[in-house]
Amino acid sequence: MTAAFAQRDIQRLISEAEYRFACNEIAMCGGQDRYERRNKRKVVHQVAERFFRAMNSDNPPRTRDEAVRMALPIGWLILSILWKTLALEIARWLWERTQSE
Repeated sequence: MTAAFAQRDIQRLISEAEYRFACNEIAMCGGQDRYERRNKRKVVHQVAERFFRAMNSDNPPRTRDEAVRMALPIGWLILSILWKTLALEIARWLWERTQSE
């Protein structure tokens, strides 16, 4: 893929990320599982939004580390380790996924 991503490509990659990180919507799941999936899905969407905003910018990241830094807001530093780790994994996965196409 080129540096500019179309909305349909972004949506497809977000759906793939939801599936990859086990937070896609499923018809039947328990209350706690549904809550955790919803929170993970929220992280996927926030990271993906920032990632693709950076990738579609006038100065897109050239390396995975640049992409991760651009995709993770400063506020993530104060989040729990679980969500920060998940956010890092998502940003790295998006970079690898977008560079392989």
